[in-house]
Amino acid sequence: MLLVLSLNLCKHFFLIQLAQGTYSKAQLASIFGMTSYAFEMQQYNYRDGIDDYAERVYIYNSQSYQISDDAVFIVDSTGKHYIDNFAILPRLSVQENFDFVSRSWVTQLANDVLLQPNIDPSNIGRTVNIVYDGDVERIDGYDSDMYEAEVYTIGAWDGPDFVKLYNEVVTIENSFWLSGTSKFLDSQERPILYGTNGNDLLGDFVFDIAPDQFPTLEYYSTNGVVLIGGKGNDELIGGENNDFLLGGNDDDTLEGGLGNDILNAGSGTDTISYEYITSGGVRVNLTSGTSGSSEAGSTDEDTFTGIEKIIGSSQVDTVKSLSEVEGKITKRGCTR
Repeated sequence: MLLVLSLNLCKHFFLIQLAQGTYSKAQLASIFGMTSYAFEMQQYNYRDGIDDYAERVYIYNSQSYQISDDAVFIVDSTGKHYIDNFAILPRLSVQENFDFVSRSWVTQLANDVLLQPNIDPSNIGRTVNIVYDGDVERIDGYDSDMYEAEVYTIGAWDGPDFVKLYNEVVTIENSFWLSGTSKFLDSQERPILYGTNGNDLLGDFVFDIAPDQFPTLEYYSTNGVVLIGGKGNDELIGGENNDFLLGGNDDDTLEGGLGNDILNAGSGTDTISYEYITSGGVRVNLTSGTSGSSEAGSTDEDTFTGIEKIIGSSQVDTVKSLSEVEGKITKRGCTR
């Protein structure tokens, strides 16, 4: 019941003289001139001595509460005020959820800077609605003495401690990483980047232009990357190392870059691009599903599946089994 302090309806009920009788929440609100008598709690404002401060802030963030609808506010013949059927309940008209969006600028800043980049760097997490079930035991005879005791208890709580909160959230993040929950690495310790259900541009380049978005994965980027496009017409661009590109549904364009890459285009009408090759041209074997640079000394060789179209380089390219994709080759240079 320790939220009752912030429910002004109760505060007014115990302080203001009223005529003998019974009252509902709505009746009292009308008497007191109150248009709202719920309470929204920001979890970071309350440290109650129980060691769950960071967990409460991380999972629940803010919550909205109300007095039970069947509570009866009573003023007896002696003038004593008390409440029967009293409970503090989640406000069911407000859908609580778990995500990285907050109405509090403090929490939103922490989400943007600290939590999401470490826990969900590809932004693939869904909003999870919190559903309350069961019931809360009602109290009969809740009076001003009980109210004042809870006022005293809340007064003994500590307020926000953002240094403590930061340290404890980092501990939570580390536990997620060590357990594998947020460890988006494949068996070769290559970072895994996911696309959305729309059209995405995914590539190794993100670690250069937005390293703060991937603070835990950036360290592993020299191992290569795994790019998973999903739905939509995606463009997947590998880097200088051995990468794995998975196009998924719809019409995708895959560019392996340097290294020995695996390119799985998935369904749809998909394209493999060699525009990045600026010297030596490219050799493509459609029968074996392999390709590589024609430049002398190059050992790069890619393996591909599910490719329907080819974008050649600006040099002289060689395509084996050319008839299989005749009319589907964009010639940047001279293709034979």
